[in-house]
Amino acid sequence: MGAFMTTGQVCMAMKRLYVPRRRFDEVVEGLRGALEATRVGPGLDPGVTMGPLNAAKQKDFVTELVGEARAHGAGVVELGAYGEGVRPEEGNYLLPCLVLDPARGDRIVTEEQFGPALPVIGYDREEEAVAEANDTWSGLCSSVWSGDDDHGRAIARQLRTGVTFFNDHNAPAVDERAPFGGVNPSGIGRELGREGLLEFTETHVVSVPAR
Repeated sequence: MGAFMTTGQVCMAMKRLYVPRRRFDEVVEGLRGALEATRVGPGLDPGVTMGPLNAAKQKDFVTELVGEARAHGAGVVELGAYGEGVRPEEGNYLLPCLVLDPARGDRIVTEEQFGPALPVIGYDREEEAVAEANDTWSGLCSSVWSGDDDHGRAIARQLRTGVTFFNDHNAPAVDERAPFGGVNPSGIGRELGREGLLEFTETHVVSVPAR
């Protein structure tokens, strides 16, 4: 199997990435290649590919999560660069970073970061990885990535989220014919699909006495 990940409460962006230990370096290098061209700065700058966080408080929070993981021994790889003339101390700018093998109890793993810091977590046994992925307060979306369709889909059926994408992820992967929603505190009920239509109906029961 390739890799699988789980996401958070109301955002479909990647929250945690679980990778087989034997392919860990390969996946990290692939992510490095994808992120090295990132340019961080004002969203209206045509040369920028990633804008600022929404608030200084959020920037501080993400920085704190990454710092905690680093202090506990995780590797932190910052990628990309700031756009021309950007002074990160004057805005809510953060470079994207990979947090490599953080401790399972670190907040970068257990909390919603809502920022460009991705924990990449290696595993040796799939059963252990599935259990860790499911051990979360949230449960909106997850995805499984694999070249083996049958095996990947078998893993997907074990993940406890409202939606599990296979070899795809994020909003463009949502099929509006299927119900969408989360589990745990990530949501109650469904929208889209037949189940979503039923959310807008009221059930009327006519009770007839038995003869």
